[in-house]
Amino acid sequence: MLKVKIFNFLKFEKKNFIDENEYENIREEQIQISQQKIEEYLKFNIDVNKTFKVEYFFITNTKNKAEKFYIEIKKLNYTAQYFFSPVEKIFLIAGLSPIMNVSDDVIIDWTKEMCEFGYNYDSKFDGWEITNNYE
Repeated sequence: MLKVKIFNFLKFEKKNFIDENEYENIREEQIQISQQKIEEYLKFNIDVNKTFKVEYFFITNTKNKAEKFYIEIKKLNYTAQYFFSPVEKIFLIAGLSPIMNVSDDVIIDWTKEMCEFGYNYDSKFDGWEITNNYE
């Protein structure tokens, strides 16, 4: 009986939060959202060719996945923190990118990279916002 319980626990840990189809949908959705955000920033005369830190957001379903994600994104010189949301029953991961340009081409490529990075750690890229100017 104990072997079955341990096996079921391990099986649960391996359950994917995001499958390949969902990854493709998230990627396309986030690209569209990023394009819309750049257009909005331009309407408000925010110079997207200046450099900013970008606040990012991810979600996943286990503490183990959140910890692995946290460790790996810090290796890329991003800040990171994660916490459990008892209401939504998910782990939220957020932080800041290194200083970067947020022009259309740059942010679209970055969005694609973040979607793929999240997928590699079974986490969903859930968006971004620019922070104060850090020129």
